[in-house]
Amino acid sequence: MPIEDFFWFIHIVGIAIWFGPSVGSLLFWPNGKAIKNGVADDPSIALLVRMLMKTGYFGAGLTAVGGTGTAFLIQPKSLLGTYWLTSMQGIGVVAFVITVLVMPRLGKKLLLNPLHLNSSPSIRLILHYRRWLQVVSLLLLVNIFIAAFK
Repeated sequence: MPIEDFFWFIHIVGIAIWFGPSVGSLLFWPNGKAIKNGVADDPSIALLVRMLMKTGYFGAGLTAVGGTGTAFLIQPKSLLGTYWLTSMQGIGVVAFVITVLVMPRLGKKLLLNPLHLNSSPSIRLILHYRRWLQVVSLLLLVNIFIAAFK
């Protein structure tokens, strides 16, 4: 197996590990109305945050390593291919920075402070984390569409 196939495999596995739990947790994450009305419970939110912190780091790291290795080994064959590759790399870097720098800080704030769904700061922090998760999921989805329809 050539080395570029290995890096490509690592890249695809990383995207699956990163994108799957991000979108899946958005489906299970209580929405703003449920949080404000007190329907959501604290342990489920803490569990989702812990899971996202672990899978986000691991998936983003694998994606970055595999994507960097693939980009160095395989060059696009046309100018349009270079445009698509640059677009995907730019969007991927933004999603990577949000996942590795922004979301863990918000997640640690959520996990260190006792979550009280009755208090306004906790609700604001939970909704803020969810919005960043939506941004990352949307960026990854755009990247998947760019790769699929290039």
